[in-house]
This record gives sequence, structure tokens and C-alpha cells, in this order.
Amino acid sequence: MKTTNKWAVRDVITTVLMSVLLIVIQLIVNMVCMMNDFVSMVLSVGFTMLMCGPVFFLMVGRVRKHGVTLLYMGLRRADSQSGRGRHRSAGGGSGRPQGRGEHVAHLRASPPLAEWHR
Repeated sequence: MKTTNKWAVRDVITTVLMSVLLIVIQLIVNMVCMMNDFVSMVLSVGFTMLMCGPVFFLMVGRVRKHGVTLLYMGLRRADSQSGRGRHRSAGGGSGRPQGRGEHVAHLRASPPLAEWHR
């Protein structure tokens, strides 16, 4: 039996579908973990890896080509840059980058620390 290291259409489709499944699993686990601050900040990564690890190894085992992880991480990067994960300002602003000094303007307007202790 002759094996090749070239990517076939089936390999690309399998990698893309499994990557989408991994992204959906990560999204669902993170949505469930966001209910509690401790779980969200400390345990969500562990829960995500426990859920995604078997699917990732299934993907790598089925494709068996070099670059599977690179393609998966490229899809993850494209997903995070698509606009869904972009941070908006807490004040409900436009999300545009703030100019020089705008990010600390609210700190300068606050009263000095000595006035707080009266």
C-alpha cells in the first residue's frame, strides 16, 4: 500500500469540519463557565481541554498529515479575528482605539485620595 503526504480534498474537509466542531465545543463550554467568575477565570481552560482533547486527537489520527495543527490554529485565529471576539469599551462606546491620554481621563477627574478619607 502506497502512502502519500499530500493533502487530499477529503483531508481538508475533515480538518475543517473537526476544527469547526472544536470551536463550537469551546464556545459552549465557555458560555456555561461564564455563569461563575471563579469557574470562568480558573477552570474554564481545563474544562475546555478535557472536552476538546479527544476530538483534537481524533482529527489528528484521521488525517495523519503534516500541518493539521497549523491549519486548525489558522482557523482558530481567523475565528478570533472575525469580529465576534473583539473587545468593546465598557462604557458602550464605539470600540475605536482611544487616543493619547483618553484611557486615563476618568482617573484625572476623580478627587484626590485625601478627600476620600474624610
